[in-house]
Amino acid sequence: ASWPHLRGAGEQFEVSAVVTNPPASSGRKKQLVPSPVQALAEEQGLSVLTPTGLLKKYPDSAEFLDAMRELAPDVCVTAAYGQFLPKSFLSIPPLGTLNIHPSLLPKYRGAAPVPRALEDGV
Repeated sequence: ASWPHLRGAGEQFEVSAVVTNPPASSGRKKQLVPSPVQALAEEQGLSVLTPTGLLKKYPDSAEFLDAMRELAPDVCVTAAYGQFLPKSFLSIPPLGTLNIHPSLLPKYRGAAPVPRALEDGV
């Protein structure tokens, strides 16, 4: 994946960190493999945070939220993160959190919003 939105982002904006899902088991040997987002961010020299979750029930959520507060981002941008974003996260950036999504919600929601939109000719 080329991830053009992440490539060169640091040239136009100060990217404090990239947050993505933790490495997941893959293959027959079940080796931990970083997400493509993590791999590219590290290749670009960006700081990467990989919390297991943002809710209090996850053991590293408080540590993650503390790290985000320390980074003190002006704004956060989320894209296909796939986890609930609690108010404790959303309240950190003073300019808010922008959730970008390629689908036309709520019309195209569910597991495959982009393919459904393409099927409809959108």
